Amino acid sequence: MIILTGHPKTGNTWCRFIIFNYFNILKNNASKTLTYDELINIDNELWNGSPEYPQVFFTHVPKNRRILKGKDWSKKGDIYKKTSKIIYVLRNPFDTMISYFYYLNNRDHPFNDIYESKKLKELQTLDGFIHHFLPQYINHVKSTLPYANVIVKYEQVKEDPDFFFNVLKFVYGQVDEKIARKTIDMSSFDSIKQMGITTGRTGGLASSFRDHFTRDGRVGQYKEVMNEKLINYIQNECDKNGIKTM
Repeated sequence: MIILTGHPKTGNTWCRFIIFNYFNILKNNASKTLTYDELINIDNELWNGSPEYPQVFFTHVPKNRRILKGKDWSKKGDIYKKTSKIIYVLRNPFDTMISYFYYLNNRDHPFNDIYESKKLKELQTLDGFIHHFLPQYINHVKSTLPYANVIVKYEQVKEDPDFFFNVLKFVYGQVDEKIARKTIDMSSFDSIKQMGITTGRTGGLASSFRDHFTRDGRVGQYKEVMNEKLINYIQNECDKNGIKTM
């Protein structure tokens, strides 16, 4: 059993497509990427105990978080007790926070059930959002990354998608290079984004999302949005916690 994890908007879904598109080519000689609905179905089948798929379980829950509300989330929190194999998806905190900001603020009422109106206004500003959510990113990295068997660095695979070979080998053992390359091409950002358009699921795995789930993906996009003060704040907080930002 393997856990695939990382903070939201670090590239987890991309990694899941790579892993299960490879399986879909092997099993069904697939010529196009899985859809979001098919990926969700695989996830549900795995949590329900299906042995058909490679036993790779996805969760955003960090390793040090155990007590969670709801039956399913409790199960996901406890899964770390059942395995020592972890694939960790890591992205720089600057771009992660930007992507996460757009992701949550482009959903219908993403915070209304949790926060009061004053807090809602803060979370709708980039400064307020980052001051609130950056500690969660830091906790995720500090508590889980040290236990990873494989680290998928977002910036590295954006530059060289062949790095995903390491992930496929970790999951499947030996891999067919031809199929692996087909998998990586099939799972490109453009391919997944086009699949979302074709299937009417531009919001991807998110409910009530009003934008493309694969919105941008560029490395360094934060420089166009963040001011120097906010960049320095993130850098200083990460430095204090021993987290490399790039």
